[in-house]
This record gives sequence, C-alpha cells and structure tokens, in this order.
Amino acid sequence: NDIGGIVIIGVEDGTREVRGLSEHEVDRCLERIPQSIADAIEPHAPVAVRTRTLGGNVVVEIEAFPGGRKPYSIRSEGIPRGVYVRVGSHTRRASEEQVHDLMRAGKGGAFDAEPISPVTLSDLDTHLLNQLYRNTIPDLATLRADKLLAIDPVTQQDFATVAAIILVHPHPCRVLPAAEVLFTHFKDDTTAEILRTEDISAPLSTMVYYLMNLIEPSIAEGTIRKGAALQPHSFTIPPLAIREALLNALVHRRYTAVAPVKIALFSDRLEILSPGNFPGPIDLDELDSGVSYFRNPTLAHFARRLGLVERRGLGFPTILNSCRENNNPPPRFVEGSDYIKVTLFRRREKNAQPLPLPTELTILESFRKKREPLTVAAVKEALDVSAGTARARIKELMARGVVFAEGKGRTTRYRWR
Repeated sequence: NDIGGIVIIGVEDGTREVRGLSEHEVDRCLERIPQSIADAIEPHAPVAVRTRTLGGNVVVEIEAFPGGRKPYSIRSEGIPRGVYVRVGSHTRRASEEQVHDLMRAGKGGAFDAEPISPVTLSDLDTHLLNQLYRNTIPDLATLRADKLLAIDPVTQQDFATVAAIILVHPHPCRVLPAAEVLFTHFKDDTTAEILRTEDISAPLSTMVYYLMNLIEPSIAEGTIRKGAALQPHSFTIPPLAIREALLNALVHRRYTAVAPVKIALFSDRLEILSPGNFPGPIDLDELDSGVSYFRNPTLAHFARRLGLVERRGLGFPTILNSCRENNNPPPRFVEGSDYIKVTLFRRREKNAQPLPLPTELTILESFRKKREPLTVAAVKEALDVSAGTARARIKELMARGVVFAEGKGRTTRYRWR
C-alpha cells in the first residue's frame, strides 16, 4: 500500500548479519511464498520472488512493486479492516482516512485535486489568483487543467479544489478546518506557562510570512544597522530551517485529517507537528539524500510557482545544513502513528549547560548507569523504533557529546563519555 520495497529472508533481524538459507529452505520459499501471497492478498499484488547471494550466503528476496490497484487488503479481513500501512518499523491497520487516500491513489488522484462544494471561483481571492498566474487572469480551461477547479460529477458545476482553497481562499479554514494552524509561545522549556496562543487561518503564502513574523522576534539576538533601521544580527535558530520546516508541514501534511498544524515555541526549541505520516518511505538516518514524495502534488507545484519552494528534494538537506552552519544542535525528526514532529533546537552559547535530553533518549539512561556500550540493535529494541531512527538517536547523542564511536562498520559500539 505504499511505493514498494524489499523483504530479505536469511538476515538476522537484530544484528543484520547475513545468515543465509539452506538449499531446502530456498526451494521451500520459492515454492510457497508466491502462492501464499496470491492466496492472502486482494487484489493480485505485483510481487517478485528471487534468490540473491550476499557475502557468499544465499538469501531470498521478495520485492513488492508500487501497486496500481490500491488499497490492497488481507482477503480474509476485507476492506477496510484488512488494509494495512507501514509506519516506521511498524505495520498498522489503516485508518478510515488512510483507506480513502489509498482508494484515491489507486484511481490516480490526490485529495488536494478534489472539488469542495459549494465553493466556486467567485469565492476565491481574485488578487491572490492573479498573483499565482503572474498578474494574468486564467480562464476556466486553465484552472481545470491546473486542478484548481474540478467539475462535480453530479451537478456538472465547477467547484474550487482543496488546493485552490489552501492557496487562494481568503479564509481557508472556514471551508477546510484542517487548514488551520495553532501557534503557542511558552515562557520556558515546559508547557506550564503560555505567553501567547493564536489560531491562524490564511492562504498559504500569507500564512508562511505571518508565522515567520511571529517567530523571528523571539529567536533574534543582537542587531545591526541597515540604513535607518535596526535588523537582527543573528538568530538562535536559523530562519531558513524554520521556513523549510513550516513549508513541509503546510504543503505535505494530510489534509483529510481534521487537525491543525501545531507550532510550539519554547525557550530552548521550536516544535512543528503536522498530521499524517511521511507520504513515502523516508529513512530518518538519510534525510540529506534529497529523496522526496508528494502527498499534495498540486499544492507542491504552486508552492514552487509562488517561490516558496525552490527545488524538489532540498527541504531536509536545507534544514540540516542551515542548522549545522548556525552551530545549532542537530534537528530532531519523529514519525509517530499519524503525525510528523520536527524539533529545531536553539543554538547554545559557549559554556552553556547542555540541553536536557528528550524523554525518548532518557530511556537509554540504564545503559549509561551500567556503562554498557550502545549498538543500533540495542537502541532499536529499547525505544521500539526502526534501525534508521535508532541511528538518528545515536547521532543526536554524539552531537551532544554524550557518547563517542568505537570501531567501524557492524562492529561499531558507542561508549558513554
């Protein structure tokens, strides 16, 4: 129910050591697996089963290709109960909204291109629409082709799509409650005292600049004079990283979930939480690879046209690089059951106390107390996360100066300082 992947039989789960299979086991896999898949999954799943040699050992690979007839389900359970999705290292039964998303994907569509009745062209902001088309007035055919208008199959009338409402409706949240953003500024590093809270509904381009204007004064340090005005000299969190994280949350979130994007500004960090998992399989240990997937392709296209997004696949690398260049701790990315949470930590002054470890990392305190070295497999088991997430957590500990690496490759151990 995603974009495909490979299962390898003959590799030990915890250590990833290639054990291989006997000739009898290989024969049994090649005979039984294709039939088992055909019997269990409906509709017919495009899967290839083959052998491969890794380090002198024979393993069996099961490659699942991107399915074009989503949703695929367990035949004995049916739809919707038998539809499953992958979240990190876990398999979960798909929610009702996820099943609808899969059905849409199976038909080659996306939610952001669906019409929303009774919103018509006259309800959209003409000035913003003209800006979107570089000060020209688009005709109906162009708006339909660009998926900002869609014909309702029942009434045969043109209605604005989800993307159009997010981009150019003056008050998107009145039509699409999921378009709301909740901003909260806390006094310190806890949620005990709130300095400011605001529910925000605005077109996408206006929303990004409004949020940046809310956040920047609280992360600025020092000023320099430019002409007659004083401007911030530097920021404890790089604005470029914040802007990219905000755009990711607003453009790629799951709009079928009726929940706002939540932004929380603390004395030591900024947290951005958006509904929905990653739209494709993302390895949290390789976020700088430039891999990108689009849940809302129409929205992503017009975000580029507005100059909000420069090029595809640069969001995560931009966040990582700008934090590194600004001497900030590495940002933290978490994929939950149905949300993505990005945490950008403030830059620490020299001789400042280290930031407290996130709750998830305090689970590893037992290793520290026993002076036991960390391994990817041990962290994976302790935190119940994927191997990629485990590596990311270890990297975070290394960046904080808590552990150091010893050894190379699979023999690497991470020891406490």
